[in-house]
Amino acid sequence: MASSEEQYADNFVGMKIQPFRIEDEARKMPMSKFVVAEPFSAHAVQDGNLITGQQQNSGAAAAHLVIQQLEKGKARYPTYVLVHGAWSDESAWGFVRNQSQTPMWSW
Repeated sequence: MASSEEQYADNFVGMKIQPFRIEDEARKMPMSKFVVAEPFSAHAVQDGNLITGQQQNSGAAAAHLVIQQLEKGKARYPTYVLVHGAWSDESAWGFVRNQSQTPMWSW
């Protein structure tokens, strides 16, 4: 989640929700590459087998990247999908199941 999105949430509830900002901490790490899009926009990126979305609005974008890997036949090893706030977002996985032309877990 981008720092700007976390600040918006803090302002909305009138207090600091988390003791740190994910983006700020990631940027402190040497060699890290933290990529963000406009606040609350759907945004997902891939680095090897890691696919991550910016926040809960990014479930479909992350699912699209999973589908691309499945169609390329590169999903022979577990592919990790991380979308902040969306682990229980069944709509993203429903999107993957409905769009994929190949069995999801055939490696």
